Amino acid sequence: MDKLTQFVNEQIKSGADPTELKAHLAKNGWNDKDINTAIANATGRSTRRKIAFAMVGIIIVAILVYSLISLVNTTTHIPNTQTNNTNHNINTNTQDLKTNTPSVQGCSDKEDSMEKDSCYKLLLKNGFECNTLTDSIESTSCTRANEELMLKGVYIIEEN
Repeated sequence: MDKLTQFVNEQIKSGADPTELKAHLAKNGWNDKDINTAIANATGRSTRRKIAFAMVGIIIVAILVYSLISLVNTTTHIPNTQTNNTNHNINTNTQDLKTNTPSVQGCSDKEDSMEKDSCYKLLLKNGFECNTLTDSIESTSCTRANEELMLKGVYIIEEN
C-alpha cells in the first residue's frame, strides 16, 4: 500500500470528510486521479462499483440465456405438405401438428422396429390404412402393428 492510500485510509477511519480530504491533498500537490483512487479504495466505492458492474453483467447474461432458450423453444418446424403416396392424405412431416399424430414419413424414419410399430399403431387408430403404402418394408411394419392391435382387441381395421 502506498503512502497516499495509507494516509487516506487512516484519515477516513478517523472520520475525515472525503471532500475536505481531497481538497487538502490537491493543495499539497497530489494529482486528482491518485486522490480519487485512494479515496474510492478507502470508502469502499471501488469495491461496490465492481460488485454493481458484476451484478449488471450477470443479469444481462441471464436475460440473454433466457431469450435464447425461449427462441429455441418457440421455433417451429415448417411442415412439408408433399405426400409419399397419392393414395393417402397424410403429411410427410414427422408429426401432424393439429392432431399430434405421427405421419407416414415419421414412422418410416424410425429405425427401431418397436418405435416403428408404435408409430403405425397411432396412425392406424386415426384411420390410416396399411394398403396405401407402396414400400414393402413399411407395409409389413404397418400390417404387423395392425395385427397386434387386432389381437389385443384395441382397434380393428378392415383392409380392402
